[in-house]
Amino acid sequence: LELEARAAVRYAEQQADEEERALAAAEEALARAERRRAELRAKVQAFAEHADRVAHHADERFRQAESFGQRHAELVRLNGEGRARNVQEFADQEKRRLAA
Repeated sequence: LELEARAAVRYAEQQADEEERALAAAEEALARAERRRAELRAKVQAFAEHADRVAHHADERFRQAESFGQRHAELVRLNGEGRARNVQEFADQEKRRLAA
């Protein structure tokens, strides 16, 4: 009876040791998973911030290009008006000269 009791105790201790090892392994796996999740969250956050910066810079470049295009169009218009005025003045002068 005592032998059976000792065997049962040894078996129970072995089972407890195995369960403790399994628990320790599970806790280590959980800790690794939590670290990995934190790393991935940080990467996602950094990527989101980068995407926001890229979008902001793209918008800014678009506004600058749009502004430049508008200024350029205005200069071309003014230049064209000036040329047309010069041509008209030249034509008027030539008409007066030829009429004289």
